[in-house]
Amino acid sequence: MPAEHETASAVMQPGSAAIFRGDLLHGGGTHRDGPPRRGLSVSYCLGWLLPVENSWLGVPPERAKQLPERAQELLGYELYDGTLMGCGIINMYEVGSPKAILAK
Repeated sequence: MPAEHETASAVMQPGSAAIFRGDLLHGGGTHRDGPPRRGLSVSYCLGWLLPVENSWLGVPPERAKQLPERAQELLGYELYDGTLMGCGIINMYEVGSPKAILAK
């Protein structure tokens, strides 16, 4: 946990942007005013995190919708959340699970 002197609030006017390093500890305070805001995360994933084969192209979404949930996950329609182990989230789609593609 950071000490009080190690924290700061980013209070900004509408239209402003905050740019920070990826190792920043983000508290995610409450957004009380105005419409929801979007964030952008630019990151680098190591080449070994990519699959050998792009299953999404081999099995069209129309067919994947018909498969059991576990098969969908194995095809890549699931995100990996490693935050409890000090890692990150991999395979997001529009800031959520790629299962949203199958719900369309």
